[in-house]
Amino acid sequence: MKKTIILIAALLSISSAAAYAQEEKKDAKERLAEIEAMTVKAKKAKKARFAEKNLFDFDVLNYSGYGLHSISGSADWNMGNSREIILNILDLKLNPTNWLSINAGFDLKWNKFCSKKNYFEVSGGALTSNVPSLTADPAPKYKKSDIRTFSLSVPASIGFSVGKLGLNLGVEGVYNANKYTRVKTRYTLDGSEYIKKTKGGEVEKYQLNYLALIRFSDIGLYYKYCPKPLVPGNDMAKHYQTIGFILYM
Repeated sequence: MKKTIILIAALLSISSAAAYAQEEKKDAKERLAEIEAMTVKAKKAKKARFAEKNLFDFDVLNYSGYGLHSISGSADWNMGNSREIILNILDLKLNPTNWLSINAGFDLKWNKFCSKKNYFEVSGGALTSNVPSLTADPAPKYKKSDIRTFSLSVPASIGFSVGKLGLNLGVEGVYNANKYTRVKTRYTLDGSEYIKKTKGGEVEKYQLNYLALIRFSDIGLYYKYCPKPLVPGNDMAKHYQTIGFILYM
């Protein structure tokens, strides 16, 4: 009788353990299914964020940029020290489809056009490029001379995008405020270093540049070409190209 009771108890224990194991296995499968469903849902939500776009987007302080100028002309320019700094003020975008956009904006730009072999002067409001004299006594030794401009820029482009990758092609209208143009020259004479600054040099007021931009997520690489001379009636900088990067905020 005692053996029978022990046998029955053992069978009940085994049955209970098997049922518990079966229930745990079922719970594990359900949890796994829930995790898979949540993963699929998260992927769909992420995909939707990139796929769905508003018809009209309006941004303020959307990006900033930095580029280097490669300048062609009679002056000997230094690309490493010739640059532009861009600060976006307003950015507008029209999205007819998920992959196509029409873009326009308003930017502030600070440009520097630098030479280490020529020096620049302002005479009667006009900018001139000069070669240092080798016969002057004492002869100043020029380190670098640059023309600095402040500009208002209106870029306009058509954009094509797939996910995080985008391509923009367009133009950039530029207004150079001559009031804020200045020339800065650094030189040494008789062992002492001097810096000469002059304001108000005349540059081309209006320019139309061609631009291309490749963007991936929050980083962009751009190329611009300016076909007009920097200084009216002077071939010191007949045209120039700019290569740089943009960071989106």
